[in-house]
Amino acid sequence: MPTDLKTHIANFTGWLKAGAGDVPTWQKERKERLAWYRNHLAKDKIAKLTREDVATLIKALWATNFWKNKDYKAGQFLKDNGLDKLRLSLETLLHGNEPIEKRRDEFRAPVKGLGPSSVSEILTFSDPQQYSLINLKPYEVLPRIGFSLGTVKDGKSYKRAVEEIGKVKLLLSESGLRDADFIQTDFFIAYLFSEVFNLQHKRRVVQPAPPTEPEGDQAPDGGPRYCSLPGANNESDLDQSGPPLHSSVRAA
Repeated sequence: MPTDLKTHIANFTGWLKAGAGDVPTWQKERKERLAWYRNHLAKDKIAKLTREDVATLIKALWATNFWKNKDYKAGQFLKDNGLDKLRLSLETLLHGNEPIEKRRDEFRAPVKGLGPSSVSEILTFSDPQQYSLINLKPYEVLPRIGFSLGTVKDGKSYKRAVEEIGKVKLLLSESGLRDADFIQTDFFIAYLFSEVFNLQHKRRVVQPAPPTEPEGDQAPDGGPRYCSLPGANNESDLDQSGPPLHSSVRAA
């Protein structure tokens, strides 16, 4: 392990144990969201999902944080997809028997309005030991700490990304965070993104996707979206959102 990475993990571990900065907020949110997913997205619960449950799911996603009107986003998502299709698609994604790369692609094909980051977030909170969250932060951070992450475009590339981020998860576990999961790994990556490498303002404006690409989470006013990844064309390719980290928290 590179010396700098060992130092970053040690600082992060001490920061978690001290309960500094946004740690209590993040821990509370993680606990509440995991409980919500268990109560609503377990195999025997999905068939009972209501429209209000789906709206709660969508509005809680970090990937929708850039939406000022989350009620509009959730309502449009339900209108575009329908409750029955969403129940069936979520059951297939989270509890199907096929490999994750196939389940992920089968979910994204019919479901409009959720890009790679949103789908990965749902997977992560459904099973944080198996699935990783993919947004802008890992793309920017991993190369800086000695790992390689290709653009997630389909189920196979998502599986490869999970394997690569899993190496960071393993390092956290071997460095004293015995119960590290992919949510905690994402928090570590967010910590590096904002507090170590100061990348929170690394964005560039790109043109909105053509109207023939309806799955992208375009703002309702048709305004520009932001991205620093080649070929990105929806909200999830560009998302910088994630666990709360404020500039008042600094790496040791």
